[in-house]
Amino acid sequence: MRTLLAVLDPLAAVAALHAIGVREPEVLLLAAGVSVLAASGLHVHRSRLVLSMLDDLPRVVALTGVVLGVVVVLGPHLAPVPEVLDERIAAVAALHAALLLLARALVYAATHRARRRGRVSHDVVVVGTDVVARRVTEALVRHREHGLRPVGVLSPDGSVPLRPAAPYVGPLAALPRVLHDLEVRHVVVAFGDAPSPEVVRAVRRAVAENHQVFVVPRFFEAMSRRHATRTELVHGVALTRLPRLSEWSVGRVAKRGLDVVLAGAALVALAPLLAVCGLAARRETGGVLFRQTRVGLHGRTFTLYKLQTLRPAPAAGETWNIDNDARLGPTGRFLRRTGLDELPQLVNVLRGDMSLVGPRPERPHYATEFARRHHGYDDRHRVPVGITGWAQVHHLRGDTSISERVRFDNAYIDSWSLWRDITILARTLPTMRRAQPTARDAVAVVRTAGSAGSSGEVSRVGAGPGDAGRSATAPPRRRRSRSSAPRGRVRPRPRRRPRAGARDGG
Repeated sequence: MRTLLAVLDPLAAVAALHAIGVREPEVLLLAAGVSVLAASGLHVHRSRLVLSMLDDLPRVVALTGVVLGVVVVLGPHLAPVPEVLDERIAAVAALHAALLLLARALVYAATHRARRRGRVSHDVVVVGTDVVARRVTEALVRHREHGLRPVGVLSPDGSVPLRPAAPYVGPLAALPRVLHDLEVRHVVVAFGDAPSPEVVRAVRRAVAENHQVFVVPRFFEAMSRRHATRTELVHGVALTRLPRLSEWSVGRVAKRGLDVVLAGAALVALAPLLAVCGLAARRETGGVLFRQTRVGLHGRTFTLYKLQTLRPAPAAGETWNIDNDARLGPTGRFLRRTGLDELPQLVNVLRGDMSLVGPRPERPHYATEFARRHHGYDDRHRVPVGITGWAQVHHLRGDTSISERVRFDNAYIDSWSLWRDITILARTLPTMRRAQPTARDAVAVVRTAGSAGSSGEVSRVGAGPGDAGRSATAPPRRRRSRSSAPRGRVRPRPRRRPRAGARDGG
């Protein structure tokens, strides 16, 4: 269907112009090319379950306006355009729109007929056994014009449903095996309750394996087609189509191109500043670059580069945060507070180890620990790690909640777009400067080794927003003795013990 419409739409633009006497090849090629680009931008040829010519009318009118607008403006610069085009522009627009609608009426009718006969339908597995899942399954079984044929139902909790609308094929844990054995490429996740971590993990795995996944959003009763381009109403139930892995290919190429261009330009522009920071770091610490192993895309490790900010010390243990480390000098503290110590990671971006925008990479020890304690942590490694990210622009850096970072990082991945990356880069500069930690802003890093009731996440105690934390292995602050009281403060004189027989106040 999409291929046929992608061919018919440019032909409709050419036919409408040719009908009023426009014969110049340059103008006709311009109209055809603009029609292809505009249809892609307006999502005119996207895959859909519900095909309706009237639903397409607003986009058809927009497509007509874009094509004719560009032809009227740029056409005279390519070839002589007959004056009749300006005089009969309304007639051309009406003819173009009519041809587009006619093409859709014919293609949709043929598609509905082919879907009902099972020629272009797709087998689908439904995850869910409650009322919502049953409504979706029965609607797809009765109305085959939607193009999805349920061949199995899976239960999220493992319970066997009574009289399912499609054959029961097992619990949720069997989803990968069912998809492989039945050779199914489509999944509908439909149940009204909040999704459990197991369901979320199964959905992400299906998307990563390039299956087409549909989900029933929460409060679907209040949704309509206007809420999202990928959401459709199937007999009163909203189904949202998740992007497939193959749809990310073009976006990933564009993301990589943006990374290379911006990282290369930044290295050239910031080379003098990087040299000055490197010399200052060498003067204070004796070294320039600090190398550390981090976990990146798909769990692979790489060497991350930073400016060295700590003075060397014998037998220095691994710490979570070093903002209050005794080895941190004035220069190192300034580099960390301003984020300048992260500049060498632009080299990691050019090498392909990182991206400009993505989840922040962590050391293997902490990555393993966090993956064990926090649901969804490993899902952050579905995309390349980054210098900045959605969590960082929301001030989730340093000693902040790991659970919150995981939630923000996965939300960024699930709703990724190139424009989102650009907005994150624009919002990064105001959040780069870290606040200087003070003695009053005590931050405790809670890292337990399997103790009862521990969450294993980083928590903040009495710290204001944006404050950096102290080292997890930093020694505790010594309590100030009386003899070291600051000057100017008068210590209270100890009370004398009254003599025997003396009266109070005597």
